[in-house]
Amino acid sequence: MLAMVVGGPKGGAVLGIPGITLLRSGDRFAEVADLYEPGKPQVLAESLVSALGLPVGAVAAVGWNDLRGALTAEGVEPLAPEGLDPGGGDAGQVAEALAAALGKSGDVGGDGQTWLQAPLSGEADGFRARVTAALAAVGEGRWGGQMLPGALIDTDGLTYLEPNVQAARTLLAVTGA
Repeated sequence: MLAMVVGGPKGGAVLGIPGITLLRSGDRFAEVADLYEPGKPQVLAESLVSALGLPVGAVAAVGWNDLRGALTAEGVEPLAPEGLDPGGGDAGQVAEALAAALGKSGDVGGDGQTWLQAPLSGEADGFRARVTAALAAVGEGRWGGQMLPGALIDTDGLTYLEPNVQAARTLLAVTGA
């Protein structure tokens, strides 16, 4: 699963993108789960930029157990599922949990960004810096989390999410980013 964090003067959004989502990558389509490679984060970033029209600052990865533990430490544990659904059915729930953590981090007198201390790989420092910048851009505004809109397609034993790119762009545009 992928979570895209976007913050702007009108608020913040976390878009949960299931790993089975198809995105264009060069001259083909590939699932998000197959687009991320730790040594080549630009492949996933380029596909996201092409689909959603927003710049991607940094791509980092974290194991679910590590992230869930950090979210629990941040006090948003009830929102985070125990395990992840391989079909991405809980992407909205994960996005809501991350949005709640971001909201706590941005609150006046908030207790910081404990969840960002989870062991990240990839562009970890750049990711942390971009999230900190998103928090500053949103200020005391609201954060929301939602699953990427789209249609679940099941054909010949192959299941994938065909994203509604225009709906996703509209969702992210409300941040003013």
